[in-house]
Amino acid sequence: MNVVLHARPTGHRYHRRCHNRAVSAAIPEQPEFLRAWTTLSRKERSHLRRRVRMGMPLADRAEAGVAVAYARFQRSRTWARLFWLWYLPGLLLALAVALRIHPLVVGVVIALAAQAVFAHRNLGRVERVNAAVLE
Repeated sequence: MNVVLHARPTGHRYHRRCHNRAVSAAIPEQPEFLRAWTTLSRKERSHLRRRVRMGMPLADRAEAGVAVAYARFQRSRTWARLFWLWYLPGLLLALAVALRIHPLVVGVVIALAAQAVFAHRNLGRVERVNAAVLE
């Protein structure tokens, strides 16, 4: 599988959230990230993705660096950059369909929508949450 990571410009709003420039310098670049990511087992990659989506800090410096690089990669993807553009119409459509089915389905749609918003928010928080480990 050929994976291409795109570097983010330094003036991007997610990059400005990190107040410590030393933290940004400690994050692995593309080849190092790919090497570190592919050396992880499938279980470890799944665990790391889950921790990033939940916004939890990691204890190990190497894992924290990979987690921050993974979050940057995910934020650079088109679906993440255009999140609010597809999320709001999709939510309204899903709620309209759920209202016709059953009130419990409306609750499921709202719960999934909240989970998507928190995952999107936590992709941007990973750098701040792991700043103490990366120093």
